[in-house]
Amino acid sequence: MTDVYRVPKRELKAAVTVAGRPAAELTLYISEQAKSHDGFERPSDMLNGIESFFPALSGDGQVLLLQRDAVSVVSVPEECEEDVEGVLAGSDGPGGPTIQDVEVVLEGGGHLRGSVEYVMPADRRRLQDFLNAGDRFLRLRHEGLVHLINKQRIVSIVAC
Repeated sequence: MTDVYRVPKRELKAAVTVAGRPAAELTLYISEQAKSHDGFERPSDMLNGIESFFPALSGDGQVLLLQRDAVSVVSVPEECEEDVEGVLAGSDGPGGPTIQDVEVVLEGGGHLRGSVEYVMPADRRRLQDFLNAGDRFLRLRHEGLVHLINKQRIVSIVAC
């Protein structure tokens, strides 16, 4: 009877940085079906969800319930952020995507470099417009990884 209420999940290893702590490799649980689009749930879908807490498993087998707003950065392999057709998420739309190389400065002095990719209406294609719209977590691509950065933990962003 309890299997009726079970939601199929897949395990995903990720480097997770929580405010005030060093990055740790954790196992995240991602749904087989996304709530907001066709195909599997991406880590960004899970992080941008509405629930305050999500489960993760530490390397020693301890279940952690992480408070979403306390998470600074989640780093995953780039292929985890592809849609079901294998196209990078956010790369479709009229006029194509805007790609901007940036350096992100985080609370505590850490920083990450990479590129952000987004599709916005023609009259709102500035980086600032994109950052002020939508999701809680910013997707930053760099050398085969995607860093999902909590916008509340960003001090500044500089276009490179």
